[in-house]
Order: sequence, then C-alpha cells, then structure tokens
Amino acid sequence: MKHTQGEWIVDDGFQRQQEHIDALTDDLGNPDRHWVAVGIFDEDGFAESVAYCHPDNAPLISSAPNLLAALQACLGLLQDEYNRAVHTGHGTAASWAFINAKTAIAKATEAGL
Repeated sequence: MKHTQGEWIVDDGFQRQQEHIDALTDDLGNPDRHWVAVGIFDEDGFAESVAYCHPDNAPLISSAPNLLAALQACLGLLQDEYNRAVHTGHGTAASWAFINAKTAIAKATEAGL
C-alpha cells in the first residue's frame, strides 16, 4: 500500500501543522473557511497530516483506509457472482458491484492509472 498506514483521525489543530493550515487558507483567499487536518500520530506522538479539508469532508476522508480494506475484502465474495454473470451473460446487482468495487480500488490505489 502506498497510502499512509495507521488509523487516520480528524484533528482540529494538529498543532504542529496549524501554520500550514493558516497558510493554505490565506493562499486560497478565503480567511473565513475553516480547515481541519486528517492524519495520524506515530508511536512517538508526532503528527503526520495526510489531508486538509473542510470539516464536512473529514469523516469520509479519515475513513478511506477502512473503506478500502472493506471493499477489498468484499471482492472475493463478489467474484463468483461476477464469473457466473460473465458465463451466463446475465448481469446481476452483485456482478455490477464487483465491477464498481474493482474500479474504486484501482482509483484508490492508482492501479488504474
């Protein structure tokens, strides 16, 4: 996996990163916009930010590694249904879910690029 490993959390400050958040806000010319950091704390307590975003987007972004792992786990369950659909020529919701899952995983892991 190329993405930052560990549990991604949402933090209003990541105090060591606050200067970067302030600079980003100033660069975008919107000083009223509120930003939060999504990132991890390593075992030594140091923060590593993986994204800066609006608070409304933070829960989805912070759950990205968990969502990717869950989707990868589902592929095996959907594979048989996809194979059956290819063999019979009749697509099902599960076979389309397999295709959509593969596409999303490729996008998330850059495998499709």
